[in-house]
Amino acid sequence: MTCSALTKFLLGLGLVAWPAAGGFAWEIQLKERVTLQSALVRLGDVAAVSGLDEQSLATVRQLTLAPGPTPSRSRVVSAGQVRALLERHGVEVGQCRFSGAPRVVVTAGSDPQPADGTAAADGAATAAATADGAAAVVRTGRGISATRATAERAQQSVLDALRRQLSPPGQPEVAWDVDVSLSHRAVASLPDRWRDVTIESLPRSPEGTVQCQAVFAVEKDVVRIPVEARVHRLRQVVVPVRKLEKGQLVGSDDVEVRLVRQRAESDRVVQRVEDAVGRQARQAVLPGLVLDDSLLQNPLLVKRRDVVDVVARRGGVTVRRPMTAMEDGSQGDMITVESLDGLKTRLIARVVGPLSAEVFVSSSAIGPRTENRVATDR
Repeated sequence: MTCSALTKFLLGLGLVAWPAAGGFAWEIQLKERVTLQSALVRLGDVAAVSGLDEQSLATVRQLTLAPGPTPSRSRVVSAGQVRALLERHGVEVGQCRFSGAPRVVVTAGSDPQPADGTAAADGAATAAATADGAAAVVRTGRGISATRATAERAQQSVLDALRRQLSPPGQPEVAWDVDVSLSHRAVASLPDRWRDVTIESLPRSPEGTVQCQAVFAVEKDVVRIPVEARVHRLRQVVVPVRKLEKGQLVGSDDVEVRLVRQRAESDRVVQRVEDAVGRQARQAVLPGLVLDDSLLQNPLLVKRRDVVDVVARRGGVTVRRPMTAMEDGSQGDMITVESLDGLKTRLIARVVGPLSAEVFVSSSAIGPRTENRVATDR
């Protein structure tokens, strides 16, 4: 089915409209790990899809995400890739709830073996050549299935060792997105069994694609193989599960926590649901967008052109008078206020409540004839 045809088909199901206030129309639950023998990774391989009729389910499950895994290299499919796939096919992801694992590790499955456990060929060792002619995998009488099994175990052992080194005991817990690639030649050099795996030559602050070595402890010796690792620090963020309109107050059911790759500008990112609830959207915010301080503000207590009750204090003297707010302000914001007497006296005041601000006598006025006029008007 073409993208256009799929879009029309799902439009007929109402999957392109924004979700109603009551919740989501359908759900995609990502698995944590799958094993495939297919040349392609499809959505139905890595996730359980529910909430659609049978015909729609069959269509969505067949959407292709990526090429299939190889014996020496797994695939990682993230929730973001699934969202992007649906959007490319014209499906509004705001109608769909994503749950389960944040990413799926896809590994290659084993080929079926003969009943006696030996390969169809004789027991003589042969070498499979890659496209550039280099030796790729050594096959013995156990068959290529054993080699694939070794590659999968080696890859998992290296992943576990990397995670242990990235998050050592006693250190603050940090979430990582880690994937590794082992060359065919490296896998072929490994024995069937090993006691332990450790990592050497890992950069002090790994991020992105890094090169290191995996040390396999075997019998009374060790085997070192090169490893290419893709390492990304994950950070907890808060995202809306439905569209937030400009000026809308955020409720606890409007947002959820997700783990995403840490960004350079992540200091302003909202990381806890309680830090988003009760704040106000500065603009319309689409579902799935990471919330930060540029998108949220404390509720406005004063709006531009509001008449504000301004209080000035000096010693034991308090003076109160109405003034016009020249800009919007939330609790604690500093705003400009202007007098109503026609002299356009302007002062800087701090918002202290709804339609209420406080000005300090020592603050400087920024308009004509403004010798702290608020404080002396008694």
